[in-house]
Amino acid sequence: MDRASRYRAFVVSLLAGLAGCLSGCISILPSSESATKSAWPNFAEVKQAYDRLEPQVATVDDLKREKFHPGVNPQVSTLPQTEVLRRFYISNMPSEFIDKGVYACLAAHGRCEVYEIEIRQMNRQRVGNPALDVTTFKRDTEIRGWRFTALFLVHDGVLVYKTWGGQAEVAERENVTNPLGPVQTITPQLFGL
Repeated sequence: MDRASRYRAFVVSLLAGLAGCLSGCISILPSSESATKSAWPNFAEVKQAYDRLEPQVATVDDLKREKFHPGVNPQVSTLPQTEVLRRFYISNMPSEFIDKGVYACLAAHGRCEVYEIEIRQMNRQRVGNPALDVTTFKRDTEIRGWRFTALFLVHDGVLVYKTWGGQAEVAERENVTNPLGPVQTITPQLFGL
């Protein structure tokens, strides 16, 4: 075997060994976390805090105690009263079909406060074959976490309406395949696309 053949055999075996090592070393793949700083560590606890607030009974002090007030939690936004109109008002709808708390805010002319909170905690972990990931041929990402959003209407210091939405558990998988690998990601940059 001549010197060039031995060199090629060495390079091929080195690359094969590296690819084998990378395919078994998933921990070298990047991961990221996207989270809103939250007073609650998980979905269940924020939902329990929300459930303790009863419309027509709870006050602004109760909202503060449960951390759903902008004075104690920077993740709570104060929205303009026009947001109540945008979200709840339907022209020509009889008032008996509108929740009485929403109707009280619509009729309050400035004495209604609207609070909104959006919390999300997401972890993104790349999984799969590190060799394919690094060369951008195929990237698989697992996304796990939770999200919660709530809206509160407060009229004259009393909670008159609340609503919530969200997901207790987010479990998604994102698969990106580039048949041309790094060429596919570089080409748009070269040609200004």
